Amino acid sequence: MGQEGARSVEAERSVEVVMAEQPKSANSAAAPAEGLYDNMSVKTATASPGSHMDSVRIPYGGYDYGTATHQLRTAQLVANCVGAVCLYSEADRMGLGNFLLPVIFLLAEVFIVAKRWYHSIDGRFDFKQMLSVSDPGLKMSYAMNLFGGFILALMVHWTTAEIPSALSSLGFHLTDYLAIVTAFGSLALDVFEGAKQKFA
Repeated sequence: MGQEGARSVEAERSVEVVMAEQPKSANSAAAPAEGLYDNMSVKTATASPGSHMDSVRIPYGGYDYGTATHQLRTAQLVANCVGAVCLYSEADRMGLGNFLLPVIFLLAEVFIVAKRWYHSIDGRFDFKQMLSVSDPGLKMSYAMNLFGGFILALMVHWTTAEIPSALSSLGFHLTDYLAIVTAFGSLALDVFEGAKQKFA
């Protein structure tokens, strides 16, 4: 009888332990919803040159920084590609000298913009780092990444000679001006948002 009584007491205790652990498991399942970002590292939360742009809605402006920047870079790349086709179609009549210089600037522009578009590089970070770092080499690197697309778009415009074909000339100049406008828009957006974060 003594052994049976001891077994019944142990069984009751085990039931109480199980009942006591049930609310804890329910609370633990709900806990991650409260502290979902508690373990986020500073590296994850801070933008870096190769990190993807965060798409934070700007309440007062009504636009999305990541989406707007991506669309501007996409439009600039499309304009550059169409402009390159227009130049290439008239290369024989323009001559090597008139054709080669704008194409070099155009390819350099495509390289910079395509890299920033593909890796979704955050231009706000480039602007803030350009003002923060003291090393001249790093400062120049950030400045070239930030301003390179716009400067090269202007260089393509200034170095392009007269295109003989009216249709190719119209297509090139339309895409040329589109590339300049989109490059300036992307630069202005990066500088504005970067300055707002830097000096806020």
